[in-house]
Amino acid sequence: MNGTLLVSESSGGDRILGLQVDAAGNVMGANVIADGFNNPLDVAVHGPSGRIYVVNSRGSFNLEDDQLILLDPVGDVPVDPTPDPDPETISAIAPDYEFDLAGAADAFYFHEIEELTRRQRDRREDTITVENTSDVDVTVADFEVTGPFSVIDPAALVGVTIAAGGSLDIDVLFDADGQGGDFTDANGGAVYEGSLNLIATDPTIEDAAVALRGLWAPAVGGANEPLLESITEFFGWANFADGTVVTQNDVSFQGVPTLVAGEAAVEVDGELREASYFQAANPDEDITVLQVFASHGTTAGSPIRVRAQTYDETIGDVTDTAAYTPGGTLAASGHDVADSQTIFPYRTGSTVDLVEFSFDTEAPFSFEIAGRSTDANLNADGDLITVLELFDANGDRVEDTYLIGQDFGPGRFNDYNDNVYLVTNIDVFDGFA
Repeated sequence: MNGTLLVSESSGGDRILGLQVDAAGNVMGANVIADGFNNPLDVAVHGPSGRIYVVNSRGSFNLEDDQLILLDPVGDVPVDPTPDPDPETISAIAPDYEFDLAGAADAFYFHEIEELTRRQRDRREDTITVENTSDVDVTVADFEVTGPFSVIDPAALVGVTIAAGGSLDIDVLFDADGQGGDFTDANGGAVYEGSLNLIATDPTIEDAAVALRGLWAPAVGGANEPLLESITEFFGWANFADGTVVTQNDVSFQGVPTLVAGEAAVEVDGELREASYFQAANPDEDITVLQVFASHGTTAGSPIRVRAQTYDETIGDVTDTAAYTPGGTLAASGHDVADSQTIFPYRTGSTVDLVEFSFDTEAPFSFEIAGRSTDANLNADGDLITVLELFDANGDRVEDTYLIGQDFGPGRFNDYNDNVYLVTNIDVFDGFA
């Protein structure tokens, strides 16, 4: 009788019918469950046990004639299998985040430029992936989205089954308007946080929360570019806190609050100076470089080079340019010109490969971006690169990891956000022992 619809015929039948219906509610068949009653006739069912309670007044107003009849199911049916009010749940659906950035928030990252006036690629649409890490199939009953995000094809998501050990791709759109952001900067850049929550049909499967983060800009270039504070906030790095404007080598961050930690520095004669040269923190491991953001014009792909340096301490200290003899290029890459206003720009000539590379060396080295060096003395237009110690969302230093910000200034927009790179396994070069 599972799925049977009970009908009380209390007039002209005095019986209980069982109707079999299809998924659309159409009656496909009927049978008599019990008869021989007198009206009025009331029926109640206890779902967990399958028992049917029948109130039969036997057609009389004399209460002594009334009956309460219990119909027990036939077969091996538990007497009272009361559902567990707090059943044990399991975690089955897990997001397969595309990036594992040192110290950053685990999330899928999106980027939108409201007025896309140049030949650019933004990342307002992306395909996210979730995995079923359990040994049972999981069917999605429903979903919820928070923040300015939406599922592009919601009908295709509800009711889909993710096989045990399988995965599911979901197309998501980030569409903000610059209002109500979780973080905003003086240039109008805004950061949004949201989530996609997947709800399974099986109540013992925990809801899956997929983190989403979006970076929004009002237009392309100049005063519309998100400041470095928004870029770090977007990725979940705590490099900035509210405070006064910081001046670095007489070049002020435009509208950027105080650094939690300043530039990478080297101590010379008891004085901290801006570091220009670096070395491997762990010589047994590779140094990695990944471009996480680009925000400038489309005239060039902003090549980044790592140049080996020979250092002669007899000529000068570690801040003296004359003590270094430039060596060969250890590694180099650059982004495609169509990706000069986006997160995770693609390598020149590619729509797949990111601007990322690794190298190893025992020699000191400098970074050169678009012809500008981390050694400001080598630049005709001064200090246009900053190297920042990296801090995670808790404010803890991410060991041996730095952010490199470059600008095409000098001028009003010298805010070190034109090209931003994440570099791991490096340390400040402080001279030979």
